[in-house]
Amino acid sequence: MKQDNSNGNPADAAMALKSAVRHDQVATSLFDETFAAFLGIDANGGRCLEIMSLAGRVTAGQLAEQARLTTGAVTGVVDRLERAGYARRVRDETDRRKVWIEPTELAGRIAARVFSQFADIGVLIMQYFTVEEIDAITRFIEMNTAINRERTRLLMQHMVPPEGTNEDRIVEARAFERDTQIMTRKAQSAYDAGKPISEETFEE
Repeated sequence: MKQDNSNGNPADAAMALKSAVRHDQVATSLFDETFAAFLGIDANGGRCLEIMSLAGRVTAGQLAEQARLTTGAVTGVVDRLERAGYARRVRDETDRRKVWIEPTELAGRIAARVFSQFADIGVLIMQYFTVEEIDAITRFIEMNTAINRERTRLLMQHMVPPEGTNEDRIVEARAFERDTQIMTRKAQSAYDAGKPISEETFEE
C-alpha cells in the first residue's frame, strides 16, 4: 500500500520529500556515529573507514579529498585506525612509492554482522515500489549526493576561524548563499539540457 503525503499537490510533494530526506540524514548520521562509537573510534575515523570500505582501498590523498580532511589529519586518523586493527597500509606491488590504505578483515567481519540485516530489510522495502519508482529514487539520491558534495566544497571555502565572530559567520553565510545560487543556475542549465545533475555539472 502506497503512502501519499502530497495529496497530488507538487508543492506538498516537494515539501514531504525534503522533510523525509532531512529525517533520513539525521537518522543515518546518528547510526554512523553510534557505529563508530561501537568500534571505539571517532566520527572522522568512522567516515574514513566507510570511504575505504566503499572503494576497497584508497591513497592518503584520495582519502583526504573524499573525507574533506587535511593530509595531516588523515595521517592521524589512519594511525588510529591501524592501532585499532581496522585499517592497514599496503605498498603498491608495481609502484613501491605508492601506499594504499585499506580496511582489515576484522573491520569487514564486524561490519558484515552489523549490516547483515540490510539484505533482508532491503528486499522487504523494495516490495513497496515498482522498478520504475526505484530507478527514480536512485536518480534522486545520486543527484542529491552530487549537490551535497558541492555544497560541502563551497561551505569549506567560507569557514570562519575559531576566533571569528558570529558576525563573521553571517558575512560568510551570505557569501555562501551567493555561491549556491550560482550552483543552482548550473543545475538548472543541466536540467534545461536534459542532463542529470552530477559532480561534472559543477566543474568549472
